[in-house]
Amino acid sequence: MAQPAAFAQYDSPQVSGEVAPSHRDSACANMSKIREALLLRPGKYLTRIKPTQKAHSRLGRNKTNPMLRRLASPSTLLARHAYAHIRLTPPLARRASTLPPTIRQLLSAAEAEAREGADRTSAGKGAGTSAGSAGAVEGVNGEEGREVEVTGWVRSVRRQKRVAFAVLSDGSTRAGLQAVFGDPAGARALTNGASVRVRGRLVASPGAGQARELRVSACEVVGACDPEVGVPFFFPLPLLSPFPTSPPPPLPFLPLHPLLASRSSLPFPSSPFFPSPVRLLFIEVGAILIEFGQTYPLQKQALPVDYTREHAHLRARTDEGGRVLRVRAAAARAVHAFFEGEGFVYAHTPVLTANDCEGAGEAFRIAGVSPSSPSPVTSATAATPTSAATMPTPATPTPATEFFGRPAYLSVSSQLHLEALASGLARVYTLAPAFRAERSQTARHLAEFWMLEAEWAFAGSVGGLCDVVEGAVKAVAADAGVQGEVDAARLAGLVGGGRWARMSYTDAVAVLEKAAAAGTEFAFAPAWGRALQSEHERWLAEALVGGPVFVTDYPAGLKPFYMRANGDGGDAGTVACFDLLVPRVGELVGGSLREERVGRLERALDAHGLGREAYGWYVDLRRYGGAPHGGFGLGFERLVAWLTGIDNVRECIPVPRWAGRMLL
Repeated sequence: MAQPAAFAQYDSPQVSGEVAPSHRDSACANMSKIREALLLRPGKYLTRIKPTQKAHSRLGRNKTNPMLRRLASPSTLLARHAYAHIRLTPPLARRASTLPPTIRQLLSAAEAEAREGADRTSAGKGAGTSAGSAGAVEGVNGEEGREVEVTGWVRSVRRQKRVAFAVLSDGSTRAGLQAVFGDPAGARALTNGASVRVRGRLVASPGAGQARELRVSACEVVGACDPEVGVPFFFPLPLLSPFPTSPPPPLPFLPLHPLLASRSSLPFPSSPFFPSPVRLLFIEVGAILIEFGQTYPLQKQALPVDYTREHAHLRARTDEGGRVLRVRAAAARAVHAFFEGEGFVYAHTPVLTANDCEGAGEAFRIAGVSPSSPSPVTSATAATPTSAATMPTPATPTPATEFFGRPAYLSVSSQLHLEALASGLARVYTLAPAFRAERSQTARHLAEFWMLEAEWAFAGSVGGLCDVVEGAVKAVAADAGVQGEVDAARLAGLVGGGRWARMSYTDAVAVLEKAAAAGTEFAFAPAWGRALQSEHERWLAEALVGGPVFVTDYPAGLKPFYMRANGDGGDAGTVACFDLLVPRVGELVGGSLREERVGRLERALDAHGLGREAYGWYVDLRRYGGAPHGGFGLGFERLVAWLTGIDNVRECIPVPRWAGRMLL
């Protein structure tokens, strides 16, 4: 397997050319260790590293530092574009700030120090030296680590007679950090959801479920979250009817004597003076305790996705909500790293546009400016004098006008603008929001979503486009695995198995028709010239291929005007395009060669009912030094859904918006 171009600066005879499979298997694991160590201890590892062609060979000669030796290993060099350059400038810039480390960084530093201590011990340095070097956390000999400060939110609290436990989360890791209070009184003010600042020592945990825990020395509640309160009623149960007509004053929750153990719990009768939720706790002596639960919507038990979706302002605090956002962030970082390694320029494209790129009439139109806003002066209005008879009066509302003097829309795609930029920069890409007024209520559609789009000049074939897409998606998936947010076995199933399958639309329809004739039930009968429905796409990816598959060369009538027609004359019938279909999602990426022939492009505009005048600038790109070019668009939420195994893209964006629903 040839090395990626991004690794050229670290090339050497020892690692060039074919790399052993064992190195490929350990690439992600090595890179994870290295990345965390470099991020948290930059002065220790990076002062001797310079991004030159001999960098990795110099590192390989370092006999004293196992982390530096690992940097030079072939498996590390296979970790792909995201961290190929060991300079790590953005992380270093962040660590130079005054911000304290996150929980993830603290735990990663602890693990790195423990590994380093173990390496030193195995090298014969002795256990004492190993423990002394693990200054951040408890060493291998049980020595306690230094004191650290952690901020975050309380995920759960568990109180016992002599000790209390609280799980803290700051969103940087799914597991959180267990805080141990030697005195349960120190956790008395903690409630689920409260924000806290905790100080203590990060040590190895003797219990199962976590490698490290924080032994608390001080705790401050920064922001309280409505605490549970209880009102004790001690009277015989027969007196429950009639029920009291006025509530007693609320009291802090009172711990009950062990003899008054709860026997059962029932919902409380509705009453105008008791807050919700409320429950009755029946105790042995015939008395009851009315307990007022928290109104905080995110309780400790697992919550269904439709419930958390309705509380979008708090969804990032949930385990799954936080994980999805971290995967999304990791995917965005990997996207930028990949395209930078391939020589692309990151471009910011406009959100407001005068053109509907897809030509499907699903664009959101910008409303006219309100009467109170000053209207833009156009040449027509400037040349026409306004008489007193035509001046609006308070009784005559001023009609709304187009702010730009012409209709404007929210962008459905950045493609056309990227094509303009690619005519000068050659390779450009963007990760930007897109808006489509689709009323689809499916698990794959949103009204506001994000698109990764790329365009590059001198693209020669659809196969070449597919190669770039496959490389980009695999790089993003591999980085998600390095981050530890995607299950390793699932990741292997997503990107393993060599080169992804490819077939033409004609072949795909033939296979679908054969499957339908053999008894496979489809709601929509497959036929040449018809669009592939979601059920067809998923059947091809799941049942036929069992993985990602590129479908190429669709009929021209199914695709937008800008796609290059196959053939040089007449009606070729198909266009040079592709869709990438993946299991569970269906279409993930769509792309094509763009029509660079002026006459063909003008005829396509006419055939789709699009005015040549509105797209005159787009045609000019072909007239003035036009070159063959192509590109693609990838639905970012669909990518996150595929990586995480989530079935609905509404869970893959911080604040989802779809037809009939807009929160926040």
